[in-house]
Amino acid sequence: MSAELKASRVGWGKLFRVFLVGTTVIGGGAAGTYYYSNGGLVLSADGLVTRDRVYVATPYDARVREVFVRPGDSVFAGQKVAVVDSPSISKSLAEFSVERAKISSRIAQLEARKAIVAAMVPIAQVGAKQANEFMADLNKAKISGLALNRSLHEVTAASFTATERLMTITSEKTSLDTELASNRAALAEITAASENLRKVYAEGVLTAPVSGVIGSAIANPGEVLTPGSNRLASIYTGTSFVLAYMPESYLFDVSEGQPVQVSAHHQSVPGQIARILPVTDALPPEFQPPNKARDRGQVVKISLNDANRFAVEQKIRVSSCIVTGCKDSYVEQAKSRVIVTLSNLFSSPAQAQRIDREARVTKKGAMRVGPDL
Repeated sequence: MSAELKASRVGWGKLFRVFLVGTTVIGGGAAGTYYYSNGGLVLSADGLVTRDRVYVATPYDARVREVFVRPGDSVFAGQKVAVVDSPSISKSLAEFSVERAKISSRIAQLEARKAIVAAMVPIAQVGAKQANEFMADLNKAKISGLALNRSLHEVTAASFTATERLMTITSEKTSLDTELASNRAALAEITAASENLRKVYAEGVLTAPVSGVIGSAIANPGEVLTPGSNRLASIYTGTSFVLAYMPESYLFDVSEGQPVQVSAHHQSVPGQIARILPVTDALPPEFQPPNKARDRGQVVKISLNDANRFAVEQKIRVSSCIVTGCKDSYVEQAKSRVIVTLSNLFSSPAQAQRIDREARVTKKGAMRVGPDL
């Protein structure tokens, strides 16, 4: 081997060692700075992939009788999801029925009494009129000396009784009208409440309020549901987005429309900060590292360029675009290059021959240099 070749090899070896040491030092310094800055210099935040969520629940106590869906099932609005039993609703409906029967019976009695009173009013009017006319005739006879005082007293008492009877019947007729109106209004109100309760209960059938995908948590048959606490199931609807929890130690401001990189399990998807929410929260406990304090951070909503890449409720990592430029991950870029290369290779025979010739020349050169190494 010539002296020039040996000197060239020694020079390239030194250059390679300098490059390797420099790369190690720079990489170690960058890693240390990133670690001790606790996410203050480079954006790095945890988050969850989610969608708009609607719950299937009951506004009353109930026991699950049967469930017709499973986690991950797609449902449409109005589809039957489950059937429940509610003793409290059944008791309320029975009480409504009893009360309706009582009021209906009372209305029937009042209507019968009103019919009797209506028939008695003309008779009472005739009796009062005749008594008043007879008393007027008797007063004329008394003036002429043809009537006794005793007879006049008796006729006066009879006239008073007939008039009183007429006024009593007339007042009762007015009272019956008012009482009937009140009872009919009460019957209409109870009927409406009963029908509304029956409509809400729907014989215990629960349906999906919106179209979407059933979540992972579903109540089991026999489980008791209570208002405001237990839910039968959750439905994810709409397009997937990310809720990220920005660390308070991050030194720079984020803005709506800022591009970011969303990564999980060797997959990366570009996204944009769609909205900075005016709330702070912490990542759910099941996603928190066991040896790290549960930090709170401002919540931001991130829209994804490919909303179907990640599963719902999947934990992700949000980072800035400094490294990847908000493009696909290195693995995906490598896959794309391989696909393009193979496509070009098999689509152009001349290029395939050229690559084969270059590979043979490289192999021969390596065989000549090999013994001297």
